[in-house]
Amino acid sequence: MGEVARALPMSFTAYLEMEERSPVRHGLMGGFPHAMAGTSKTHNPRRIFW
Repeated sequence: MGEVARALPMSFTAYLEMEERSPVRHGLMGGFPHAMAGTSKTHNPRRIFW
């Protein structure tokens, strides 16, 4: 039987390069990117001051 493919953790540099090209924002947790939900003014009121 075949061997199971395993994902390898992503380096921080590779993560930053991926984020530059991606239309979806990600968080890097434990070396693995996870898509983040969008925000709104109601959800994140501090954003209007950035």
